[in-house]
Amino acid sequence: MVVGVVQKRVKLKLLWVLRHCLWQRLDWCGFALEVSLIVLPAQRTKFTKRQFSQPQLLAVLCLMRYEDWTFREAEVRLSEHAELRSALELNSVPDYTTLYAFWPGLIGTM
Repeated sequence: MVVGVVQKRVKLKLLWVLRHCLWQRLDWCGFALEVSLIVLPAQRTKFTKRQFSQPQLLAVLCLMRYEDWTFREAEVRLSEHAELRSALELNSVPDYTTLYAFWPGLIGTM
């Protein structure tokens, strides 16, 4: 009986922690996107495909550093969580090579 109550409390605590972490992550995404919109132009050149804006990609890179993800992990996590994609205003998930290619160009513009 006591073990069942303890297990239930642990499950509830775990669900609370996961939900809290998700909301923290969503807040972070919104903040990173707002700052990126102020700092960067929407597109690097007039010839870009316009699938993702520079602020969106920078917000994804900030989220990667915040969560300590690799480029591939970021692609997987974004494909798993619709809430993250909506917080970053992404219609589709950027491929890890897109994020990797954006990184050196970002350093060159700052």
